[in-house]
Amino acid sequence: ASFEGIKFIATPAQHFSGRGMFDRNKTLWASWVLQSKNHNIYYSGDSGYDIHFKEIGDRLGPFDVAFLECGQYD
Repeated sequence: ASFEGIKFIATPAQHFSGRGMFDRNKTLWASWVLQSKNHNIYYSGDSGYDIHFKEIGDRLGPFDVAFLECGQYD
């Protein structure tokens, strides 16, 4: 999707997504790449570390800045 010259690209995230005993992996999570003519930004969303970070960087990087969520400290 694009808006006013900024391209928004949904990319994978690793998250168990459950908050109860029986709802694990029932919702979807994503990370995001925002690309404009002058900038390329990565936001990890609420994600744990996995191989998808490298795959996203290989496919859509390099990034000018990367914002990595540390959810345990929110």
